[in-house]
Amino acid sequence: MGWITNRRNKTGRSIGGNNKPIRGPLRNIVEVVSIADNMFSSGRVLLECGHEISSNGVYKARCWKCKEESTPIN
Repeated sequence: MGWITNRRNKTGRSIGGNNKPIRGPLRNIVEVVSIADNMFSSGRVLLECGHEISSNGVYKARCWKCKEESTPIN
């Protein structure tokens, strides 16, 4: 085996890749509140959980407000 496989077996991580934490649960988009005015901005959407966020998604979006509510504060 090579050094990449050995490192993967010891640490559980490989080299490179996306190791960012997930920002929040994936929710369905219920309604588009406002459409983006150009291709570089994002529109406002209403999610099934009741939160309104900015998103470029068409059907689903990640709700960071739900994650903040479920995360315990120390």
